[in-house]
Parts: sequence; structure tokens; C-alpha cells
Amino acid sequence: TAYATYQSNDYGKDYQYSAYGTGSMAYGHVGYVFAGDKNKTRYQPYVAYASNSYDALDDNRNVFSVGTNVYMSGHNSKLTLEYKNQKFGESKGTVSLQAMIYL
Repeated sequence: TAYATYQSNDYGKDYQYSAYGTGSMAYGHVGYVFAGDKNKTRYQPYVAYASNSYDALDDNRNVFSVGTNVYMSGHNSKLTLEYKNQKFGESKGTVSLQAMIYL
């Protein structure tokens, strides 16, 4: 699986709040689902990179992520474990665990 996007955002002159702001953003994501029975647990490691350039700031926001999706019962449930290294201001690396359950 691979996808990429580029956005040019105009929220107003020098607008910047958290990860949102006037400027441009590029994002790419590449992952691979290991073959296996679709009704059993499957794994998808991935890497992602994002770069944001804000008009209001001199520094770019650069984010590198690496993680694994765990698909259970086909695509009815998914766990994601991700490490994100973000270079922006005084930000630190983060680890997140997400769950998606389709009822």
C-alpha cells in the first residue's frame, strides 16, 4: 500500500495553530500487508513522512513515523502501534496505540 498527498492551505495571513496553518504540506505513506488468510490475524508494517511549511514560522515541521497495523477477523478490527519522531519546536518522539473495532 502506498499513497502520497500535497496540500496548499490558506487559513488567512500567518495563521498557525498546532499542526494546522497557512502554507504547504507533503505526506507519504508506504506499507506492506503480509500474505495470509484474510479471516486470521495479519500484519502490515509501514513508514510515513510528512513535511509542513508554515508561512508564519521559519522552521518546517518534519514528522517521521514507523508502525504496524494488526488486522484481526479480516478488516473488522485493527490495532495500530506507532512511533512518531517529530522535529518541530520542542516536540519529542511519541508512541501511540490505537484500536478500531467495527461492530
